[in-house]
Amino acid sequence: MRTAKTVFAAVLLGIAFAASSAPTVARDAEKASMCLLEKGGAEATAVFVNLGSKGFVPTAAQMSAFNRAMASCEKRHGWTREQTFDAGAHTGFVLRFRQVDSASRAAGMTASRRAVLLEGATLFHRGPALRKEWPQFNGWLNRHTGVRFADFRKTSEFAFFDAYLGVLSSAHRFENS
Repeated sequence: MRTAKTVFAAVLLGIAFAASSAPTVARDAEKASMCLLEKGGAEATAVFVNLGSKGFVPTAAQMSAFNRAMASCEKRHGWTREQTFDAGAHTGFVLRFRQVDSASRAAGMTASRRAVLLEGATLFHRGPALRKEWPQFNGWLNRHTGVRFADFRKTSEFAFFDAYLGVLSSAHRFENS
C-alpha cells in the first residue's frame, strides 16, 4: 500500500520524467484547467480533487492518467515545470470550489449571498494594498455579512469564501509563474 509521501513523490517523479521543458508561452488558468481535465479524464480528476488530502492514495491507473495529462498539457502549452505544477494545483482548487459551490446551493445559499462572498474573496485577494486597509475590509465584511472576519471564519459560509479565495490565489500564481 502506498503512503501519502510515496504518492506525492511518484507524482513529482512522473511529471519530471514524462514532461519535457518548453519555452514559456502566454498562460490562462482556465484554459490550463480545461486542458488537464480533458487530457486526464475521470481518473486524473480524482487525483486533482484530492491533491493534498490526508489519506488519499490514488490507484496506479489514476496516477498514470494524472501524469499523462500533466505531461501532455505541459508540452502542448509550453509550460515550465513550475507552471505545470501550478496548473495542476489550480485545477484542484477549481474542482474543490465547484464541490463547495454545489453544496452551498443545495444548502439553500442564495445567489445574492454567493455573489457577496465572491466579491469579498476578490477584495481579500487583492493583496498587500488591501491588507494595509484591514479595518476597511473588516468593515465591508461586517456590512455585507453581519460579522467581523474573526467570527466569519467560524461560519458555514467561510468554506465557500475560502474555496474561492483558493481559486483566485492559484490562478494568480499560475498566471504569474
